[in-house]
Amino acid sequence: MDYRHPPGGSPDSYSMVLDGVTYSSRASFTAAVATLPPHSRLVWYSGCIAFDEIPLGPAPRMTIPEFKSFCSNHRIRFDYQCGLLPDPLITKTFSVSRALRSERTDARHWLETQGVTFPPKATARWDARKQQLTARNTQENLELIALIIEHTKPK
Repeated sequence: MDYRHPPGGSPDSYSMVLDGVTYSSRASFTAAVATLPPHSRLVWYSGCIAFDEIPLGPAPRMTIPEFKSFCSNHRIRFDYQCGLLPDPLITKTFSVSRALRSERTDARHWLETQGVTFPPKATARWDARKQQLTARNTQENLELIALIIEHTKPK
């Protein structure tokens, strides 16, 4: 499910897009949703904008809870996800000096003290035998880890 301004429409006029068909009114859109097979799933990613209502043409609009209830009554699952999707986690292995590795006991804790954040499911671990640090994190944090390793001198 997505929404956009219809061609020639005003900035406050929206069309909902469902399965390639455009609907510009609340009645036509909810009628189309009601025809979906039971146990269908609608997901609305709203980017970084939080909506209180489904933007279906001019007022009266349907609130997110009202639309969720409407879908539930038709045995359709509706997931509203506000905000940007999280950055994907990437695994990268860095070579580190033996001296750098030998003074650290917990890779994640050491990186956190250097300013690296760890979103859910991100990890970091040392491999002393191979003199490596393996981290699973976002691309931005992996770039920060590379800079930290490059500029950290062992004591």
